[in-house]
Amino acid sequence: MKLPELLLRAEELPNALPALAGQDQAFVLPNSCDPISLSEIYTTEIEEVCAEAYRRDYVSFGFGAWA
Repeated sequence: MKLPELLLRAEELPNALPALAGQDQAFVLPNSCDPISLSEIYTTEIEEVCAEAYRRDYVSFGFGAWA
């Protein structure tokens, strides 16, 4: 198994994403989005699908069910 090659923090995204995409223009994150909590969108069905899709990460990093 292999660890991620790159981890980015939210404050790094405006500068890092254009570089990753090979663009010279600045990437602007939308400010108009109201944040929502995970509990507003979380379902056990979503958890099961994510656990199956990211099984290696769940095992490698010790992830478990959110709720």
